Amino acid sequence: MLIRGPFTSSGVKKGPFLTALVQHVAVTDDAEAAAAGTAAETGLTPAEVLATPFVLAGTPDEIVAAVAGHRRRWGVTRFVVRAGAVEALAPLLPRLAGLAEKELDFEQARK
Repeated sequence: MLIRGPFTSSGVKKGPFLTALVQHVAVTDDAEAAAAGTAAETGLTPAEVLATPFVLAGTPDEIVAAVAGHRRRWGVTRFVVRAGAVEALAPLLPRLAGLAEKELDFEQARK
């Protein structure tokens, strides 16, 4: 799901944004294996799944690079993750905070 809008979650106007609802998060040394289930469900290859902003899987370095890449390629400026993914991403937040200066926001979606 992608959502465009001109306001932050607090209601403050902050230019247009594009939000991606991340469906799967996995901090792992084998991103392709982590994406295999989603690939099977969608008919895509694991590489194609990893190229979307809806799956964040890989090592911490790969996930940070993917977030930056999704901003450049798709214009995604906000990522919403499900509650169960927050713990896995928590150690990456300090690194991702540097990207936040470029208008990236991370929010926890409600179940």
